[in-house]
Amino acid sequence: MKKKNSRKEREYLQRRNEILDVALTLFSQKGYYNVSMNEIADKSEFSVGTIYNFFPNKESIYSILLIERLAYFHERLKTALEKPGDEIQKIKRWVNEKIRLFYENMDYVKLYFSETMDSRYNINKKVTDKIKKHRKIILELVKTIFLKGINKKVFIETDPYLLAVALDGMCNTLLCENLDNHDIHKIEADIILNIFFFQIYQKGAMGNA
Repeated sequence: MKKKNSRKEREYLQRRNEILDVALTLFSQKGYYNVSMNEIADKSEFSVGTIYNFFPNKESIYSILLIERLAYFHERLKTALEKPGDEIQKIKRWVNEKIRLFYENMDYVKLYFSETMDSRYNINKKVTDKIKKHRKIILELVKTIFLKGINKKVFIETDPYLLAVALDGMCNTLLCENLDNHDIHKIEADIILNIFFFQIYQKGAMGNA
């Protein structure tokens, strides 16, 4: 049985998370370089000294934000890919989960895309390397699913890893483009999959979708 945190530990975690939530909003709105520790303290209604009791510096707050949310995203996407179903169902479930995470965590997604799509804003190489590592694990899972689909003649004969990269890239590009226009152009899994799958289905396989 998991040990229950003491009241002191719960209060510590609550304050820590409040600081992280405020910092996430500020970083996503203004960018890393335009946010100060004083501003984080002011918006979170803690003193600067209190902020430093939790985090040694601004870079630490930023790095922890990215790494902890990344682990949460990774687990959600991995679970979606590992649930039972045929290859098409697994791919659709994965894309749906990516979109769901996007709309649930738009502030975080802005930081994530700044790390993965624009090297000018990379703050910490260790964080960027972790992002790349997690992404590669997910892509390998998607590659395996595409490979099984190719062997079953569901998908055309092509490099399954490139298919995984192409679909992931399409999702990320559309979602990134949608960050500032999500109220106008809502991205749905069927939009992405209809474009992508139309190119790679074997003739006759569309009827099985």
